[in-house]
Amino acid sequence: MTMTAGRWMHAASSPFEVAAMQGTELPLHSRLFIVCGRSVEEDVLKQAFLPFGNLENIKLIKEKGVCFVKYDKASSAALAMESLNGAVLNNGKGPKLKVLLAEAPTPR
Repeated sequence: MTMTAGRWMHAASSPFEVAAMQGTELPLHSRLFIVCGRSVEEDVLKQAFLPFGNLENIKLIKEKGVCFVKYDKASSAALAMESLNGAVLNNGKGPKLKVLLAEAPTPR
């Protein structure tokens, strides 16, 4: 056991568990990775993902055509992933979304 944030916890065996213990990925599975294309705007993504729950953060990396969306609940992320994977934004003009569970962030 180790002391983390003033409480005793089991030692982590993977970087994902370390991130979870540090609170960067809590609740687990609440962060999505979206392949969205370079032309999409953040407000379009926000409008697409907002109906599924409380958004904590949206990080659009426009030059790579990807986005991270963080919900306050894993169930919201699961519902968004199920509903929006393969969806086409902008009234059918594109882009077509690929929505996946994001891996835990790795320290740089």
